Amino acid sequence: MEQEVQIKLLFFGFAADAVGQRSIDLHFDGTQLGDLRKLLLENYPELKRLADIAFAVNEQYQSDGYELKQADVVAIIPPVSGG
Repeated sequence: MEQEVQIKLLFFGFAADAVGQRSIDLHFDGTQLGDLRKLLLENYPELKRLADIAFAVNEQYQSDGYELKQADVVAIIPPVSGG
């Protein structure tokens, strides 16, 4: 049974531009980070241009199988290029 959690999303770089905000408080019915990724790609199609978006939960990178918990802070980090 899925349970709603309230999480905070932080967007950086191009991800912030695509969403139009730097942060969002979200009531989320999913359980895993992969569910959140799917929701974000459905609601913000511009994010699809970033095939390798990284997710950090509470300042630690996590995979799509990570179980989200109440009050988690999720950072959406686009690929970084340097030179």
